[in-house]
Amino acid sequence: MTWDLETVLWGFLAFHLVLCTVVFILIKTDVLVITSQIFWLVLLVPVWGLLLWVPAEIMSRRTTSGHKNMIHTFTIESCADEYRSFGMLQDDRLNSVVPLEEAIAVNDAKTRRQFMLDLISQDSHDYIELLKKAQLSDDIEVAHYASTAIMEIQRSYELRIQKYRGLCQDYPTNELYLDNLIHALRNYIDSGLIEESVLQIQRERYHQTLEQRIRLSDADPDPGLYYTVIDNLIELGKTDVAEHWLQQAFAKWPNSETPWLLKIKMQYAQKDGPGILDTIQRLKKAKLFLSTQAKEEIAFWSRQKA
Repeated sequence: MTWDLETVLWGFLAFHLVLCTVVFILIKTDVLVITSQIFWLVLLVPVWGLLLWVPAEIMSRRTTSGHKNMIHTFTIESCADEYRSFGMLQDDRLNSVVPLEEAIAVNDAKTRRQFMLDLISQDSHDYIELLKKAQLSDDIEVAHYASTAIMEIQRSYELRIQKYRGLCQDYPTNELYLDNLIHALRNYIDSGLIEESVLQIQRERYHQTLEQRIRLSDADPDPGLYYTVIDNLIELGKTDVAEHWLQQAFAKWPNSETPWLLKIKMQYAQKDGPGILDTIQRLKKAKLFLSTQAKEEIAFWSRQKA
């Protein structure tokens, strides 16, 4: 009888350990919503731990579901016009973003912080302007979450740039690596995370990388690369160099409207009103096929006084 009892106990222990292993895997893969603290209860208290786990799992699922429904009631849709007026979000994001102003305005601190965590857990790169606004929150923890998220986003941009810069140094003629580096630099520049001297440095690197890419495809030049170089030079304030590239663009693509529009942008940066009107007159005489955007820009500048 003693031997049979011992066998039963060992069998029960083995079954319990297998069951605990399954529970642990389900927790780590997020199939179960209970925390890993509950797992230790299941492991160390056979039978009773499992009996307590079942209602805990049910309650956790109900809480999570209720929280998701609460978040849904604060979708951006209810205040879309206000967000559009501030120019903070593109239309295609309006139905998917938790409005941070609503979250910050919630009286309950715990709920407010949970909103912040939900925002950060999404693709935070899309919500940089919202996170920057959250940095100014009176709630220290919310401001801390926002600052931490922004630092992580900035770090991810820099790591990606560093990765492709290294690859481009090792393989300087690899067009794919250069294209990836150009894309990474462009995203960082457009992110709104960097300003002044840091932005200037990244734009200089962007220009160098674009030039390197153009040299690789000199036999079959890509007009988009030329136009990007010119636009970046204008943003850098190097209008004399931009003019040199513009002349090349006019010579290579005489039937394109883009060099004309870039020239107008450059003259605007130079505060050259008469030059803008002169360029418009020359463009009209060129009798090019113009896109709707080009027509709108020309109409706008034509209404301005020299």
